[in-house]
Amino acid sequence: MAAKQVPTAAWTDPSSVSVGRDEAVGGTEERLLLAAERLFATRGVDAVSIRSITAEAGCNTAAVHYYFSSKDALIEAVLRRRMAVLAARRSAILDALEASGRPVHVHDVIRAFVEPLAEIAFDQRGGAPFYVGFLRQVMSHPGKPQALVREEFAPQRQRLHHLLHLAMPDVPRPVLHFRFLIAIDATISHLADLEWSMTPWTDAGARPDRDLFVESLIDAVAGLLSAPVSSADPTGRRRRAGTPRRASRAAEALAASTRSTKATGKGNTPTKHQDSQQS
Repeated sequence: MAAKQVPTAAWTDPSSVSVGRDEAVGGTEERLLLAAERLFATRGVDAVSIRSITAEAGCNTAAVHYYFSSKDALIEAVLRRRMAVLAARRSAILDALEASGRPVHVHDVIRAFVEPLAEIAFDQRGGAPFYVGFLRQVMSHPGKPQALVREEFAPQRQRLHHLLHLAMPDVPRPVLHFRFLIAIDATISHLADLEWSMTPWTDAGARPDRDLFVESLIDAVAGLLSAPVSSADPTGRRRRAGTPRRASRAAEALAASTRSTKATGKGNTPTKHQDSQQS
């Protein structure tokens, strides 16, 4: 049984949401965080300058250095601002899962990973949807920003790994960890661009549905993680792990012939060709 789902607001196109200085609440620091989050998400880390952030936030460049000291420090502040909320929400779901006493199922673990991100992606308040896009940008940016994301996510990843091993003990750890890396990228990429990810429904003339989309994403990620594991046999063919390697046709024929000969007791009987050679 899957973990209980928390209702959230209906989906609207993120491109229609403005998170500039008009909607920013709080003081200068808050406006800088919102502006940086939005610009990093839509333009990328390298393409955004301090000047463009301050222009978006409606303040001067000295404000960035006053509150954050540098662009790297601003990136770190944007990351940690919502990461704590994500971690707390994810921990609450995992705590409930572990307290239930039920056997751990891969869908339950993946729901704990996907649902908190989806809640932010579909929440149109305070520029929240741009955070997932921000994560996508910094995760693809080599160097300090990428390392920072990995560091912040490490405790959550370790707990998710542990539960995934309980749910799928037969999947080798390196394979499971590799699949989870793919799952992280896929989940963030699709939640960062909801308009594109919803096209299978919109192309079919259907109204985009938040719950259906999230459940479909959870199913896809769970399917990725729980797929049969393959390994190469000596001939280079692919086989499922745990499936015994088949002998070659020649070896099988020889073994069958040997069994047949022993069964009839004619193992030492000369053939007609041998009789003609001996005569």
